[in-house]
Amino acid sequence: KFISALARAGKEDRIRVWVKEPKLEAKLKPTVISGALPHGTNPPAIGIYLNDGTLAKMDYYLDASDDPEAVSCSDAGAQHYEVNLVFFSKAPKDAATSLTPYILGPTNPHPGRMDLSVVALSPRGGERPSFSILGTKYRGTPLTVDGRPAAKLSIPLYPASFVPITVTMTSAPGQRGPTAFAMTPTVRSGVNRETIPSACQ
Repeated sequence: KFISALARAGKEDRIRVWVKEPKLEAKLKPTVISGALPHGTNPPAIGIYLNDGTLAKMDYYLDASDDPEAVSCSDAGAQHYEVNLVFFSKAPKDAATSLTPYILGPTNPHPGRMDLSVVALSPRGGERPSFSILGTKYRGTPLTVDGRPAAKLSIPLYPASFVPITVTMTSAPGQRGPTAFAMTPTVRSGVNRETIPSACQ
């Protein structure tokens, strides 16, 4: 049972392994447990990665839905993507008093609230992602992750509430093929990997 659970965790992107020894790390890199991002520019790849900044255990109550789509293709073969996300807190409304300090987090100034960090990665050579929530646009904090343009947006997520976010990004010219998409799994979600059909074909 342990081995099968470990294998499932690897397939669902729930476990990562890094080692300092270069030869062993090189052997791990092609496997699902390495967490390595796709290299090269074709096929293009995009990703949404999540973290709770409170250092609590509240992300147990996090549910998420995702709907990634390549919506257009320029004459130069650059694809424009929209990823529609909805984040739900399934925590009870009285989480601040009904949950234990271990779950709420010992340093969380807002017990029961998640401070959700959403990091979006564009394809290599593409444009930095941007965000919008109910029509209000946010640029987020600019990042570069493994050579990819990226941006981070932090949002508060209160118990028994939800937040819809749309992430937009654009690939580099010439990236006309189907796009690999990955997203951090939540407790109740399965494998969050799929191939987005190309808008150029």
